[in-house]
Formats: sequence, C-alpha cells, structure tokens
Amino acid sequence: MISRHPQQALLRGILRRCYSLSKPELPDDVITRMHSRNQRRIREFENSVRAADQFKAHRRNVVDILKDDTNIDALFTDESSDVKTVSNYDGLRGALGKMSYNDVEMRNTMMLAAYSLVESLEVEDSLRKIDDGSLTKALAEAQLSFDFESFQDYRFRFVHFKSSQHLNHQVSDFAKVIEGNQFGRFALCDKGSDEYLERFKKTFAKYEKNKDHVELGLGLVKDLLSGSYYIPTAQIWSYLLDKLGERKLHNFQQIIYLSLFQYKHQPTVLATPKDKNQSKPPLMADHFTHLVESYPEILSSLCKYQEARNDKETFIQLLSFLKLDKLAGEIMVLKSPLLSIAKFQMPDRCPGIALDSRHLTISRSCLYLIMRSSINLGLSEYVDLLYDKIVLDSVDPDNIQLNYVEQKLVQGQIFTPELFLIILESCKRSDNLGRLLWVLPFLDEYIATSQEIPQALKDSIFEVLNIYNLEGKVLSYKKQLCP
Repeated sequence: MISRHPQQALLRGILRRCYSLSKPELPDDVITRMHSRNQRRIREFENSVRAADQFKAHRRNVVDILKDDTNIDALFTDESSDVKTVSNYDGLRGALGKMSYNDVEMRNTMMLAAYSLVESLEVEDSLRKIDDGSLTKALAEAQLSFDFESFQDYRFRFVHFKSSQHLNHQVSDFAKVIEGNQFGRFALCDKGSDEYLERFKKTFAKYEKNKDHVELGLGLVKDLLSGSYYIPTAQIWSYLLDKLGERKLHNFQQIIYLSLFQYKHQPTVLATPKDKNQSKPPLMADHFTHLVESYPEILSSLCKYQEARNDKETFIQLLSFLKLDKLAGEIMVLKSPLLSIAKFQMPDRCPGIALDSRHLTISRSCLYLIMRSSINLGLSEYVDLLYDKIVLDSVDPDNIQLNYVEQKLVQGQIFTPELFLIILESCKRSDNLGRLLWVLPFLDEYIATSQEIPQALKDSIFEVLNIYNLEGKVLSYKKQLCP
C-alpha cells in the first residue's frame, strides 16, 4: 500500500464533488469513458508519487554510504601496481594478442565495388543462358561499354552499402553471421596498399594469359574482400582504374569509378540528370576531394577515365585540384622566358578548389598524363597552364605541389623529352604556331646540350615542322639530328 499524501486526498475530494453536483444526465458510454480516463490519471499520479519516494530512498542510501570514511578511502586506494599500463597500439596488440581495425569509408567502398562486380557478372551469365544468338554481339561488347550498368540499380546499391545498411538484417537469427563478417577489417591502423597491389598484379597476370574477364572479375572480388594488415589508400582504386582502362574493360572500370563517391554526396551523385541525353548527373570537384587527399596521384587516373568517356566537363572540374585559378593570376604579372604563352591565350575557365591538406604533391609523370588527356580531349588550351604549373609549383625536379604557394621559379632542368613530346603534340593538334615558336628556343638548347635524342622526339620534331612548313628549321635540325 502506498501512503496517502495530502495531494492525493485533495484530488480525490475534487473528483467526488464533481460527480456529486447536479448535472444534465450523460449517456452511459460517455460516463464510462470519463470514469476510465479519470482512473488513468489517478494511477499516473500515484506512479509519480511512488517514483519520487523511491528516488528519495535511494538518495538517502547513497548519502549514508558516503558518510562512511572507509568507503571514501577505498575510492583512492592505489592499485596501479596490479594494472598493466599500455601507452601505444603496439603495446595493446601485445597485451591482447590480436587486434582488428575498421575503416568505414574504405570498407563500404570495397563492399559496393565487390557486390557490383558480382551482380554485373551474374546479369551477364543470365543473359548468356537465354541468348538465342541475337545477344551474342551485344554481350561480347558489354565489357567494352560504359552503358552496361543500370543507374537505377546503382542508386539502390550505393545507398545500401555506403550507409552501412548491409551490416543490418531484419531476421535476428542472422546477427551472429553479421558479427562474424570480417570483410574490410585490418590488422593494423597504419596505411599501406602494397598487399592489395600485389594481389591485383597476380590477378591481372592470369587475365593476360587466358583473357577471361569473368575470372578476372571474380578474382578482383576475392582480392578486395580478403583483408590485409594495413588499411589501403585510394592508390588501390587508382591502380584498378588504370589497369582496367588499359584493357578497355570499361564496364568493370565504371563499376570501380562509381563506387568511389562518399555517402554525403548521394543527393547529387544519385540525382536525375536534367539533360535527357545524359545517363548520369554532372559531377563537381568536391566529389573527388577525399580521393585526391588520400592519394594525389589518382588525379591522373580520374582524368584518363574522363578522357575515355569524352567527358570534358568533369575533366575541367578535376583540373580544379591543380589550382589553375591562382596560377592564371600569377602568370599575368610575372615576366620570365620560362613561362608559356598562356597569358595571351587564357582558357575561358580556370577552376580551383580549397584543399584542407597543404602539402599534397603529384609527380611529374602524373602531370604529364593529365596534359596528354587534355590534348586528347581537345582542350589544348590548358596545356600551357599545366606547363606553367611545373615552372611555378615544383618543390623539386620530380614533384609538384597541388596547393598554390608563391615561390621562386623551379631550379634545375625543366624540359624533358616527354615534356617536349607533349608540347609538340599540342602544337600539332591545336594548330598553334605561337606555341611552337615559343618552344623552339628551348628545343634548340636541349638538342645542343644533349648527347642522345630519343627517336620518338626526332620524329615528332620533323612532323610538326613540316605541318607548319618551317623548311628552314627542318634543314637545320636535319644537320644536327641526322648527320
């Protein structure tokens, strides 16, 4: 029995008076509902009183315990000698014997890519089983196409995996299976992609022998889901984009590419394109920031992918990571014979983007690949700015800083045979005599000081000079290069 408080007695008295007053007669069902409602209110009030009494009782018990000095002294007993202290992950790993780490973004990307590869192969296999001969050509070309992927199915898979919904299941009996899922778990918290790259190399080596894209796809799924000691970086995606692109396996390449975006981008990545002629919505530089900050060299892989798809708009967005907007402003005020003719023929758009990481660099070979993609896409006007990027933002002869920093011109050799080949190719593709006349003095100096000139460079020199009908230069170079 609960104690009767004055408040309870008052409440009951009010209710009794309410019922005792003369009122118009009400239907029985209304009276019943009112009575039930009042009874519920009384029970709620009594429960609140009971909870308050219990709280006061517990509080008194705690106060009584803390009044005992013995209990207070026990709180400050020094037992550190019996506790093993650990100051780093190596010590914790030694104490526990084994540890596993999880990178949510990398795990979900791996799962999305692996599942998409399996689903693509399953669809292809189902079509082959029902093929009466009318699908033979289409199936043979499926792996060479960017259009084999269903955008509607991609939307579902993207949300399912990127939001980690694949870790849940409506049937509780599956809980133990999910808890035992070791996909995307790593033995160390350090970053490293070597283990995955070695697996990929072996898988592609098998493909070179048998040319079986089904076995290649299943091999890549196995490689992705096998786990490793180190948490990989975006280098593994750069490797796959390059290798699949070199083999024209554009279906697999597109699956990897579409798996790279983050879940926060789903409102734009999964949006319906305004242009009915486009199968997917346009992308911005922000969609790739996490990849470039993880592994800057992936920039060339992403640019080559846009080249294969002839996507000029996304390619220009990717050039934002080279800070061409700041670069364009700087070369307008600098005076140096090393700088290109870009100030006289500036592109219509010079994009840029803010990066959180200040010390990101790419190699010269990476920038060379971007320059070649620019030429192949018919965007030769960006070649001059990309060359100026080498001159102004090189931190050493082999590395170029992505973030623009005001500094002196690069020291040491700038021109290499490959750079000359790229500039000459842009002259040939863009019909730009001014660019050719600008580079010829540097080419003269290089030929005069080099003991050996690659044959590919010789052929390119004569081809471009003949295109522009510079017969005097042709004769001069023949004397030097073809004695």
